[in-house]
Amino acid sequence: MELYKLKRAFVCVVFLSVLCIGVIQAAGALADTDDNVSGYAWSENIGWISSNCTDTSICGTSDYGITVADDGTISGYAWSENIGWITFNEGDLTGCQTAPCKASVDLSCPGGHCAVSGWARVLAVDGGWSGWIKLGGVAQDGSPYPLYIDSATGEFHGWGWADMVVGWISFNCADTAICDTSDYKWKTTRTFQHGPTAAMSCDGSQCAGGTCDPIVWIAYRPVADPTPCIYRIVNDSTDPDGEDDIVSTEWQYKVRGADDSTYQPVPGCPSFAGISDCTIQSGITAGEYTIKLTVMDAASNSDSTTHDLTLRGEVMAGFMCSLDDVNWQSCTRLSGNISKDETVYFKDDSLRPNHSVASEGAVITNRLWELNGVQLGGNEDHESTTIAVRNNIIRLTVTDSNGRSDYQQYNLTAKGRPEWEEVNPVGMLMNRVLAGIYRFWSN
Repeated sequence: MELYKLKRAFVCVVFLSVLCIGVIQAAGALADTDDNVSGYAWSENIGWISSNCTDTSICGTSDYGITVADDGTISGYAWSENIGWITFNEGDLTGCQTAPCKASVDLSCPGGHCAVSGWARVLAVDGGWSGWIKLGGVAQDGSPYPLYIDSATGEFHGWGWADMVVGWISFNCADTAICDTSDYKWKTTRTFQHGPTAAMSCDGSQCAGGTCDPIVWIAYRPVADPTPCIYRIVNDSTDPDGEDDIVSTEWQYKVRGADDSTYQPVPGCPSFAGISDCTIQSGITAGEYTIKLTVMDAASNSDSTTHDLTLRGEVMAGFMCSLDDVNWQSCTRLSGNISKDETVYFKDDSLRPNHSVASEGAVITNRLWELNGVQLGGNEDHESTTIAVRNNIIRLTVTDSNGRSDYQQYNLTAKGRPEWEEVNPVGMLMNRVLAGIYRFWSN
């Protein structure tokens, strides 16, 4: 009963002070032009709590409001007809029951939920009751009662709690499932633009011998044929405001350990409008590199991340040709100088200028020789064949211990034999007569 009398006395003082006199002891409860919260919260004990004088159309006599600042600080005053002013100003919140006292919003907004924390306080009038309101927290039974702002809609969701008079405060009708009959909520017009988080992984599933080790990624220059290294760096970047908010992707690389000023675009991976992956192209020589990914959102917030990449030398097939198995030369030079039914020799010899090279850290394990698609011999570095037709394709395919494969082929053209045309005797006589007539008239 005493608490009820105290409550009634307090309400009368506040009500008369504001509406009749227009002056309250909580001086300074004025709305700023930047106040950006509006709407009502609800408590079964004290009824409606207005966050902005525009809710009650009394801004001319009592100009109040709540603001969520750029740094997440909540400030200003709310109004309850039953208990009076509720302050969110940091200066009024010293001495709260548990830190932090300042009312604020976590602008990182994980999952789109911008958590509200800290306290609000019912202002005492004439030394009367001054109650604390916890903005989200954990109940005595250990269950949480979070209070947050939805970054997409700006709506407050969740609960506040005061252990005296006020009790539970609901900031959105959705919390009590009564929006169909009582559509209330606090809502801010403050936008919650959050920067993206750059992240990348790799996919080496189509690159034999390549790895996606957590520390160092290993790929090969994609020049081998028929088994190129398709090594893809995957853009895993995220943005709390949604994937579509990432408007650009930039891929760069530098020699590992070099100054950051040496970063340059990754060949074949230009800046992209949106989220894009990067497939390593042949424009980078073998070496040790650092790959850098930078993403930017619609508000020009950006983030970058890096990862080391080892680009190993690729397998390269090569061989030389000879007509006597002694004097070796480029197969290209030999073409056109081969007689039909002549034997041609082929050799993959590391002592010769043109020979096969295994990918970095590997050795050649298999050689496949083919003439016009037909296999010659076995797994040897030295083969020969007789040229039986005019046009020929000789191909060597090598595979190394890293599983990398490449081929080299040449077109070998044989010299053609003279083609004689037989002429019958009558035809020969006619040709001589015509030739004599031509000489007569020519003279």
